[in-house]
Amino acid sequence: MYKTCLIAIAVILFFNFTAKCQEQDTVKLEEITVTAAPALLVPKFSLPGSVDRLNRDLLLASWSRTGAETLENASGVWLQKTNHGGGAPIIRGLTGNQVLLMLDGIRLNNSIYRYGPNQYLSQVNPGWIHHVDIKRGSGSVEYGSDALGGAVNIITGKPVFSDVSQLRIDFGTSLGTHYRFKNFTEISGTGNLAFTGRNIYVRAGYTNSLFGDFVSGSPEKLQVASGYREQAGNFKYAQKINGNNTLTVAWFRDVQKDVGRTDKMESAYDEYYFDPQIMDLAYARWTITTTGRWAEKIEATASYNRLEENRRMTRAGSSLRNNESDIVNTLGASVTVLSSPAKNWTAASGVEFYHDRVNSTAFRINRQEGLRVSYRGLYADNSELYSASVFTNHIVKIENLNLNFGARFNHTLIEGTDNEFGDFRLSPNALVGSAGINYELIDGFAITAVVSNGFRSPNINDISSFGLFDYGFEVPAPDLKPEKSLSSEIGMKLFARKFSGTLAAWQTNLFDLIVRQPGTLYGDTLYLDERVYRKTNTDRALIRGIEGDFTWIPFRKMTVSGNMAYTFGKDLQNGDPLRRIPPLFGQMKGIFNFTGRISAGTIIKAAGRQSRLSSGDIDDDRIPAGGTPGWYCLDAYAAYTARAWVLTAHILNITNYDYRIHGSGLQQPGRGFLIKLQSR
Repeated sequence: MYKTCLIAIAVILFFNFTAKCQEQDTVKLEEITVTAAPALLVPKFSLPGSVDRLNRDLLLASWSRTGAETLENASGVWLQKTNHGGGAPIIRGLTGNQVLLMLDGIRLNNSIYRYGPNQYLSQVNPGWIHHVDIKRGSGSVEYGSDALGGAVNIITGKPVFSDVSQLRIDFGTSLGTHYRFKNFTEISGTGNLAFTGRNIYVRAGYTNSLFGDFVSGSPEKLQVASGYREQAGNFKYAQKINGNNTLTVAWFRDVQKDVGRTDKMESAYDEYYFDPQIMDLAYARWTITTTGRWAEKIEATASYNRLEENRRMTRAGSSLRNNESDIVNTLGASVTVLSSPAKNWTAASGVEFYHDRVNSTAFRINRQEGLRVSYRGLYADNSELYSASVFTNHIVKIENLNLNFGARFNHTLIEGTDNEFGDFRLSPNALVGSAGINYELIDGFAITAVVSNGFRSPNINDISSFGLFDYGFEVPAPDLKPEKSLSSEIGMKLFARKFSGTLAAWQTNLFDLIVRQPGTLYGDTLYLDERVYRKTNTDRALIRGIEGDFTWIPFRKMTVSGNMAYTFGKDLQNGDPLRRIPPLFGQMKGIFNFTGRISAGTIIKAAGRQSRLSSGDIDDDRIPAGGTPGWYCLDAYAAYTARAWVLTAHILNITNYDYRIHGSGLQQPGRGFLIKLQSR
């Protein structure tokens, strides 16, 4: 590890030395504007709390196969990967259905999002992404249920209108290999057509990708079933009406096939595949701009989201293949009003409604005898979830002081018919609020503090799951209530001509935490030779941590940036460590612009050892005995940027280090080489 650090330092020092020979510095940092709430944009420096943006240029220069992997560049975000086709962000010690995922402000979290890591963010194709806004800390006031740890809002880009009608053809391709050119592990192609006019915008795209099984670092080992196939399409149409109104219609589709669970197939299963898993999301958005201060902009959105997950599983040595299928159809509607009641007062207020219907089926085939037997699916078939909420969020500026405050009320109804375990009906409510200050002590230096509470309503996965999980067998729990949190944060922000940075310390108290506890089924503690578990609201937990990041332009053509985060989690019921808490981790990056078109960079990512394990971590096959060792990874890239496209060449894991991200189900790729050609 020390040799790699010396290499990274030497590269940065070389860039520094070279930059001294360049012209007098004339560049400065640009202030980033982030999403503070639906339709409400605020400069990052002025906003209380921790909100960050991954912009388009950063995403073009990175190596990201999936929407989940784009978050590897984000400050304070730990990306767990159960398999290579998955990826779940851990934000402030929480993940799965305790972190909210959105696409263009529309909830991706649905009623079967799992407790713990999941793969759903990997179905957001990187080609769709214009930028990503990440809210660290409770976002329940701004975005509703599930945002206990934070919220990730992926933006696909606003329609671009032009005074001159034109047709544009975009393209993209990537070709990658690992393990000394012995096998190609990534072949991907993308095509887009876009037409822009004074009042019309149309864009359509298609991506086809093949990801092969890859090899870990030295000593090299093939990662079984780590490859898969993927196809994705997108369409966006926008029409200006009467100059002030815009209608936008969009559709996104992603299909992944033969996505394997490496950790399962290396131990207990001959086959364990998600095949296929399909996501469709469509929405229509009507945006009205007015001159009235109480309704400067109105956004009305209707959405439809369909998620299909199919699993194919055969235990080692068995002739029985289990086939399970879950389909969730989600209808959504929202109205958001942006207003400015006074000169230094802006607000976003609105209403939201979502309705889920879950179809869950399963059957078992005896491959020797050809017999097929149906059985109960993972969830109660035809179960439903309704969610309605009203919210308001405000920003008030008083000289050097920025105030942010808001509230949300949410009502949820969950009901279903379960012939095996009995019908269920729950209707929990939640009322949450938040308040934050950002005070600029001197020009470019501010202190910030936030207090907020959050909630997560139980979903159909919590209430009616009947099936295997990481270390046991889960049975339904139809009497749960919402998880709640109380979060506090204090920090400082610096924004100068050549340097910006943030430092924050935070704490989250969790109440009525939904956890799995040992239980019984039909009076027995075992089912199918697995320990029986049932979710309850028994736990209270404490999570605290510290985060920091910076960006520095020491010389005209060089940028240095970095971030770090430390998290500590404790179960207050029994004093044990909390599950899935990341180790100390961070990264450093140096980028040098040789000319306006040619640039190069290095990045070193590292994490410490994580040996503070909960009982669930100890039983988890994805975590080595005694904990996950610390690791480092050194990457480098060079880029050539033209007017309409970017060519990048990447060298990944230069030292061929063998490592695993804590909580993940496979080793990370070894030394690799990737070439990408993309439209800007």
